[in-house]
Amino acid sequence: MIQVSISKAGVNVLTVVDPNDFIFSSLYNTFKIIASGTYSPTLGTDPGYNEYYTSVAHGQSFTPFVIAFCKFTNSRVGIVGEKASNVEFWFTNLRVNGSSIEFGYLNATGGNYTPVFKYYICEVPL
Repeated sequence: MIQVSISKAGVNVLTVVDPNDFIFSSLYNTFKIIASGTYSPTLGTDPGYNEYYTSVAHGQSFTPFVIAFCKFTNSRVGIVGEKASNVEFWFTNLRVNGSSIEFGYLNATGGNYTPVFKYYICEVPL
């Protein structure tokens, strides 16, 4: 079996023993998560079915790869593109730039809506 690995800057890939010192290793099948968080904004409604964005700073010095989920108020969890099963709220988009993570949403519930966005920041600069 051939192993492919990339270590962090300043770490010798040939002698590394700590899995946390890898940026990538074919021995492991997941991205390395360097930070995570939850963001739970109260979002206003729009009966016109328009998409809006809310954002949170990611605190990285680069534009990272981010994986995110939305926990709807009925405790159902969805990925980008999914809708709450009990109301007219959609988690529409996920955008990342050099300073923030932007969560797209469409809220046509007729009132404020407070989802919980859970995000994972991976050590993969885009």
